[in-house]
Amino acid sequence: MEGNAPFVSKLPEGPARFLAETLDHALVNGRRTAEDFIRHFPPNAIMAALDAVPKLRAAFLVTLVGVKEKTALRTSTADAGRLLESALEEGDADAQSVAAIFDPDDRIQYLDAKRIWTFLLEGEFWRVARSKDGGAYKISQAHVAFMLDRAIAHHLLSYEQLIDGITIEVIAEKLPRNDMARILKNAIAAGRSGKPFNDADLYNGMSSSTIVDYVPLPHVMQSVIAPMALTAGFVEAPAPKPAPAAPAAKPATNEAAEPASEAWADGNQS
Repeated sequence: MEGNAPFVSKLPEGPARFLAETLDHALVNGRRTAEDFIRHFPPNAIMAALDAVPKLRAAFLVTLVGVKEKTALRTSTADAGRLLESALEEGDADAQSVAAIFDPDDRIQYLDAKRIWTFLLEGEFWRVARSKDGGAYKISQAHVAFMLDRAIAHHLLSYEQLIDGITIEVIAEKLPRNDMARILKNAIAAGRSGKPFNDADLYNGMSSSTIVDYVPLPHVMQSVIAPMALTAGFVEAPAPKPAPAAPAAKPATNEAAEPASEAWADGNQS
C-alpha cells in the first residue's frame, strides 16, 4: 500500500492541497476504507455536490451504472443519486469503484472540507494502543507523520509552530539518547562553522517518522494538528465564552439612621 508514490494535489490553495493528499493517503494506506467514505458521502450526497458539473456527474453513471453518456448528461441530480445507490445495493458497483472514479482533487473541490476533516478524524484513530493493535498503530503513525510533512510542505505549519507545539522538553524527554546526541552534534557543528541551527534543522534531523515513533500520537494531534486544522478552516472556531456577569450591587442599609432614631426616641422619653 505504501509502495506507490503518494498523490500530489494540483489545487491552487494550500489547505485544499493538504486535504486532498491527506484524504487520498488515508484511503490508500488503509487508515480509512472506501466503505467508510461512502457511509459519510452516500451517492445522493456525491451527486448533489456535483450538481453544477453535470459532465463529471455523468461519468459516474456511464462508468459505474452503464448509462449512455447523452442520457447521463440529461439525468437529474436526484435521479443520478438513486441510480448510483441502486447499483451499489444490487452489487453492480461497489464502494471502491465509487471512491476510485472520484478524482482526489475533485473530492476536495466539490465536497465540504469540514465534513472531510470529520471523516478523517472519526474514531480518534491516534488513540489506538500500540500494544493492543500493532498493525493499526503503525498505520496511524504513518498517517500522522504524513500530515506533519504535508502541512509543512503546504505552509499550513511553520517549523517553529511544529517544534513549539511538541515542545523542546518533550522532544528531549522522548527521543532516544543516540538521536539527541546526533542532533546536538549537528547543532554544534553548524555553530562552529558559523551557520545557524534552526527549527527546520531540528525537524529534518529528527524526521516525522521519528517524532511519531517516540512522541505520543495524542500529544502531536492535540498540540500541532488540531491548531493547524483550526487555522486552516477545517473546523469551526469555538464560540467565545460570555463575559462573567458583574456582581449584583448590595442593597443599601439603614444602619446609620437607626442610632439617630433611637436617640430621638430617648430624647422624647425624657
